[in-house]
Amino acid sequence: MTRLPRGLGIVAPALFAAASASAQSLDPAAVPADAHAATVPSGGSASPPPVDRGVAPTEHQAAERETKLPWRGTSFSWANRVTAQTLGVGQDYQSSNPYYEWFFSLRPRYYLWEEGDNTLSLRATVNGYVELTNSDTTTNEHEFLIDDSTLSLVPAFMLRKDGEYETMLTLAAPRFVIPTSKASRSAGIYGELGVRAGITQSLPIRENEAFFPSASVGARAGYGYLFSSGNVPEDADLDQLRRNVDGVTVSNDQLSGAALAQHRASLHVTGSVDVYENIVSFSTEVGMDWFWKFPLMETDVTTDTGPTEVPSYDSDRLQRSIYFNTGVSVEAIPDVLTVDLAYESFPTQLGPGGQRRSVFYNADALFTGTLELSLDGLYLKASGKKPAEVAGVR
Repeated sequence: MTRLPRGLGIVAPALFAAASASAQSLDPAAVPADAHAATVPSGGSASPPPVDRGVAPTEHQAAERETKLPWRGTSFSWANRVTAQTLGVGQDYQSSNPYYEWFFSLRPRYYLWEEGDNTLSLRATVNGYVELTNSDTTTNEHEFLIDDSTLSLVPAFMLRKDGEYETMLTLAAPRFVIPTSKASRSAGIYGELGVRAGITQSLPIRENEAFFPSASVGARAGYGYLFSSGNVPEDADLDQLRRNVDGVTVSNDQLSGAALAQHRASLHVTGSVDVYENIVSFSTEVGMDWFWKFPLMETDVTTDTGPTEVPSYDSDRLQRSIYFNTGVSVEAIPDVLTVDLAYESFPTQLGPGGQRRSVFYNADALFTGTLELSLDGLYLKASGKKPAEVAGVR
């Protein structure tokens, strides 16, 4: 129902989600800030001379500095995305079709309940994009389009925590895909209902060191069921005269002979490593998505020699898409702004010539540069308050 991700923001993992993205996420909303314990020199007096440290903060003032916003983790991103073909990267292609777009993503989040490290939040994704090259699909040049939106109820549970070792389970149940795109609305799509689940294991590498202090691995899986007016794309505003199987001319609103995807499933694995403290990180994600199309009815076609059966081939209902993403993230302004550079490939399993495509390259693979702004981090920075958690901008 949603168009194949032309990069859908780069997401960190959780389940068809995560945290880039990406698109993209089901990652935990935030990471606890590093605590720096003050040390007292050994030897010397237990009662050192008094030092003027100003007015001691009240409990209320300390609470204000440690503000934990219910909408923490809310972010807005702007991505520049261009295909490998446009940059002249990779293999030769049959015909030139350059593509360069701006992609905008608003990811609001609101926490409904919290107890320790366990939370319940409501999360949404609203995306828009505009192609700056000559578009193959839009009516007008540089037409701004809204993509399909998502709305999820997300419970997250800390399964195990032992120092820097953390095991986090994140669910999106239910997860609604709302047909806000023009393409989905015109195809008679009512929406998609599904679930996602992701598990992430954080682990230390070099504790208390600046370089390569920690890493994480994870996996996510998901399922969605499509609700639509028909098994094939249909536009109620279309009144096209066509000949039916009996040879009679009738009015028809069908847009395509290809069936819509009735069931969608995905399984992705993810990994990331902090290269320098929590400022520079490297992440990668690889997985596969499956699409089961609606069945088409078997019917008979009348010919000059008599009726001929047109069978429905169930083997053609299943399609697969491979996904690969890798990138580097830099926290340019702590808790506020993150810069991502990524490469994303999502070829179909078989190419037009019947040859199996590589997961690492296709002509439509995307190079992406993203600026992601943490709206709660920006608010706290502007108000002079200290966040209780590092805003989850990645």
